[in-house]
Amino acid sequence: HLKVLGIVASRDSRFRRLLLRQRAGDPSTYNDFVKLEEMERRLGVHDLLETAEITIENNSDVADFIKSSIGVTNEILKAWGLDV
Repeated sequence: HLKVLGIVASRDSRFRRLLLRQRAGDPSTYNDFVKLEEMERRLGVHDLLETAEITIENNSDVADFIKSSIGVTNEILKAWGLDV
């Protein structure tokens, strides 16, 4: 069983996290970040996310993301007949 799972967050949330992680090579300005997003869109990242059967919103904190992820995982396992 193959499921496409999309994890999405607002542009502002993604940019804020990008700045916090301070990874070498990441865009340092919002305009450069938008340009990177447009390049990813041309490469098909947005199209792939649109095929997701399940989507998790990731606009909050880590605890909320984990809670949502566990809920989705449990739903998938139940759909496969596995009791959690």
